[in-house]
Amino acid sequence: MFTSDELKALALGAMMVKAWSDKELGSVTATAIRKIESILPEKLRKEIQLQQIFVPGFQINEMTSNNLRAIRRAIDEKMTLDVSYSSLKGDSTERTIWPFLLYFWGNKWTLGAWCELREGFRSFRVDLMQQATLGEPFSADASRSLQAYVDYQRDADWSDTH
Repeated sequence: MFTSDELKALALGAMMVKAWSDKELGSVTATAIRKIESILPEKLRKEIQLQQIFVPGFQINEMTSNNLRAIRRAIDEKMTLDVSYSSLKGDSTERTIWPFLLYFWGNKWTLGAWCELREGFRSFRVDLMQQATLGEPFSADASRSLQAYVDYQRDADWSDTH
C-alpha cells in the first residue's frame, strides 16, 4: 500500500502533468487518480486530495499543447517532425527534425533532436514552434539517436558553443 507521502507525490505529479503538458496527457491524470483513489482504504483517500498545493497552468498555451501532443507521438512512433520555428531573435525557419527527447526546465519544454537543416543535434523550445506536424518514419543509428544526443549534450563545451 502507498504511504501518505507517496500518495501526495502522485497527486502532485498528476497536477503538474495536467497543468504543464498537452491536453491529451493532462486529461488522463484525473482518471488515473480516480483509479488509485478507488482502491485506497478510507483513511488514505484524503491524502490524495492536495488542497494546500496549487499548480498554475497558465504557461502552456493551446499551440504549445498541440505541439507537445504531436512531438510525443513523433517520439513514440519514430517519425520526423516538420516544424516552423522562430528563434528568440525572431528569425523563422522551416525544419525537418528527428525528435529524441522532451525535457521540462520548470517553465519551458525543450525538444532534443537531430536537425536535417543544420545536420546536427539541436535543442528546440516547444513554445517557439509555430507548428509541428508529423513527417516520415526515421531509423535512428549510432550517430543519430537518443543516446548520441545525450552524449553530445554531456560532452558539449557550453562556454564556447552556447
